Amino acid sequence: EEGPMSRVVWERVLFCCAALIFSGCGESEDDGRPPRTRASAAVTYQGEPVSGAHVTFAPDSEAGKAAFGSTDRKGIAELKTFDLKDGAVAGEYTVTVSKMKAEDDGPAPANPGMPSGVGRQTSSKVTDLLPEKYKQRETSGLAAEVIDGEKNNFKFNLE
Repeated sequence: EEGPMSRVVWERVLFCCAALIFSGCGESEDDGRPPRTRASAAVTYQGEPVSGAHVTFAPDSEAGKAAFGSTDRKGIAELKTFDLKDGAVAGEYTVTVSKMKAEDDGPAPANPGMPSGVGRQTSSKVTDLLPEKYKQRETSGLAAEVIDGEKNNFKFNLE
């Protein structure tokens, strides 16, 4: 009678394991993080779409969460807070936009006695491609209010 008893025990063990494994499924709805709503930012500079710009929505309240994104070739950034394109938490934000370009000044002279390429460094200069005021919270002058359940498509026309 040991055989049927051990079968019952194994069935219960397998059932418990399956219950534990599948109990984690579907928790994305209540993951302990604040709810987000889809949000995007369209950025133009002097009337033209800006691609490759970094857009940050910094919350005005300490309880808020920052959202950010990079603009595509049409100048549109889909915002994310935690996960790709998950949007932003409802609230008021100060918005910053920056686009930087690093320019290589070329290789520095090689160290004598070192094999070719070893010890060489390149120096680069970083250039702002948008006015600097837009990358600082204190000076950007850009604001947005994300409203839950609304179409949160913001447009920022930089001059």
